[in-house]
Amino acid sequence: MANAVTHFQFGSPDPDRLARFYHTVFGWDATPYPDTDYLALETHTGGIKGGIARVADDGAPYFALYVEVDDLDPVLRQITGSGGRQLTPVTAVQPLGVVAMFADPEGHPMGLVEATPDFGHHEYRVYDWPDPVGEGGVPHFEILGRDAAGLQAFYRNVFGWHVDTLQSPEYAPVDTHTIGIGGAIGVLDRPSHPVTVYIQSADFGASLAAVEA
Repeated sequence: MANAVTHFQFGSPDPDRLARFYHTVFGWDATPYPDTDYLALETHTGGIKGGIARVADDGAPYFALYVEVDDLDPVLRQITGSGGRQLTPVTAVQPLGVVAMFADPEGHPMGLVEATPDFGHHEYRVYDWPDPVGEGGVPHFEILGRDAAGLQAFYRNVFGWHVDTLQSPEYAPVDTHTIGIGGAIGVLDRPSHPVTVYIQSADFGASLAAVEA
């Protein structure tokens, strides 16, 4: 199957505070999973959904994308054989399913989730079209690093993504061959936050004012 980016995740020592921020600015709703420190984020506007995991008070906050795969074990072997490393054991987390986290060759934390019948597969079929993304939705991801060509090759080899380097090798559009969101992999041009998603906004000024309020 094709490997879609289906989920994003924040790691935070204060998930409730982060959830309030995204609700105030973008209208996202957070729902706690029973008996866990995890909040599910619903954007209500298309694109992918997300979540917030609690990290220790002295732990480092992080942001990660999750990629859907058929079977975690062979993908994890391919990751470690391609310059990445496994960060967490394979674990069943309800209702998400079976998950694990890895670091790509530049050390970016990322996640894998095993496809389940309940959540459905996201492979592309000619009669499928993504849901339209509205205000506050997440339509695009970005993975940046010091060695753009190395990152592009890693994600191409592990997940079969098409990385179009012909026009812009330093910031190449990514087609995951799925009905999920697309993205880009390129050269890191800022001091931090190499992995991120973009949120749809019809009024940048109003959105930025709300962010800084």
